[in-house]
Amino acid sequence: MGEEDPGNARQERQHPAFRLGDEHEFPVGDRVDDSGDETFDYGAIIIPNNLGNTTGWLGFGVYGDADLVASTGNISGYPGDKPSGTQWYDAHKIASVGSRKVFYDIDTFGGQSGSACYRIINGQRFGIAIHAYGGATTNSGTRIVTPVFNNMVAWKA
Repeated sequence: MGEEDPGNARQERQHPAFRLGDEHEFPVGDRVDDSGDETFDYGAIIIPNNLGNTTGWLGFGVYGDADLVASTGNISGYPGDKPSGTQWYDAHKIASVGSRKVFYDIDTFGGQSGSACYRIINGQRFGIAIHAYGGATTNSGTRIVTPVFNNMVAWKA
């Protein structure tokens, strides 16, 4: 967290599919600060074109506790313990939920933070949390609750 200005990132970053540079925005949750409060640990990379028309889209939504614990969570990403540039996937039933976090036994590793934890409904993928933390018994992500949803919709607009 620290002294970053996510709205004016200057460092270029490389991704297997595209390059991010000065023209992109990097908004973060409305209360991200040095307090270390995990419930507000999320952000987005705003890409100023319709990349989803080529790669596909990932929806996101707000879901109730019972709906989430009955769901299978999925995470796809580029874990740091695997060969560079290789995408990995895992899925497991959601273990539990808190008011601002989702807990799961999905296998993750450093480098996957920021990946969507998503569920599949009628063949479509919908984000339910933003993966952020590994744990001794479960991993967890920042739950998409109404304020997070509203921020993400505003960033996308």
